[in-house]
Amino acid sequence: MIKCPNCGAENKAGVKFCTKCGTQLSGDASATTTNNATQASQQASERIQVLKKHSRNYFQWFTKSLKGPSMVVNDNKYFGLVTLLLNSALVAYIFHILGNKILVTFVEAANELINTFGRSSSSVSAIPTGFSLYIRLLLIVLIYNAIFALVGFSSRKYLVGDNISLSGYLNQLGSYSNAMLIVDIISIILLWVTLPTDLSAIENHYGFIYIFIFALSVLTLIWSIAFIGSILISDGKSKMDKIYVAALAQIIVGIVLFIVLKGVYSSVAANYSSIGTSVVQGLI
Repeated sequence: MIKCPNCGAENKAGVKFCTKCGTQLSGDASATTTNNATQASQQASERIQVLKKHSRNYFQWFTKSLKGPSMVVNDNKYFGLVTLLLNSALVAYIFHILGNKILVTFVEAANELINTFGRSSSSVSAIPTGFSLYIRLLLIVLIYNAIFALVGFSSRKYLVGDNISLSGYLNQLGSYSNAMLIVDIISIILLWVTLPTDLSAIENHYGFIYIFIFALSVLTLIWSIAFIGSILISDGKSKMDKIYVAALAQIIVGIVLFIVLKGVYSSVAANYSSIGTSVVQGLI
């Protein structure tokens, strides 16, 4: 069938003129199909070119922010969000590298204990490991970063009196914290290299623990500087000194994080308590 470009009526293949309005048709059905396929291919190619352009622009923005975090021009409203999402994914993976190794070792040891001394055929399987563990860690890191971003933005807009959009604030926060991505990647590589295959000999492999602690310390330092800088470096004229605004924002973040992480801890503690009970029951 050939669709008339003028009235939209469907015509049989091979018809040269529309049977409804008389408009000359552009050819047979195969020609129309080919034309549609060509247009779809061109649209896909254009999307790819746009994606490549945005990727190049992001990389340029990223490198400029490393050279001068407070001097970079934040003219794209999504770059800061991309940085925060990438950083969240990498930080969650840093925790996953160590956490997954510990939990997998614990599950194997608990199941071996049950199989050796237990009277039942039960096993420990409720502990999240692998991809499931990573998703949970990613969610926690995203909530952590979101709390900082929302408190920082609210402080800039309502306490400092700066007329800034959320995307503009995220761009500034992202440009100040882009160095975290470099630390993330280096830390992941070093943890891969130093992580022992057997945690029973952990006393001979303290290097990966030192790397983990050092990485978290550096990441926390960069993030704190970026957060404070995103409040202090602004055009707004606040009645309250910006130093006090930044201090107040830190206090608010601390309170909110305490409430949220307390809830997360309670949930995790209850889960692992039930797992411990199942291990004991498997041994009895």
